[in-house]
Amino acid sequence: MAVFWTVDAVELSTHGDVLRVRWGLIDTRQNAWVNGRPHVAEVADVVALINSGAEVWTLLPDGSSGPLLQVVPARVDPAISTIEMMGQAPTVRDLEQIS
Repeated sequence: MAVFWTVDAVELSTHGDVLRVRWGLIDTRQNAWVNGRPHVAEVADVVALINSGAEVWTLLPDGSSGPLLQVVPARVDPAISTIEMMGQAPTVRDLEQIS
């Protein structure tokens, strides 16, 4: 089973920093979420996982796999870590749009 942590929606601050994500584990062979459906979590959880060496991917609105996520300094305070997509960011879903 090929399973990856995947983010499919984010909540942004007024400065454009990711505050929270909707994420979960995806089984790529079954093309389905493991344990049902993704859940909302603080961005610090994603930062910690990436910093531990794990890869975290994005899921685009059309259902295709997007770019990997990377840890970056927050715009509002560089001492705080947040996440962004590697490379050019495609259109993504906001948590408010899908709630």
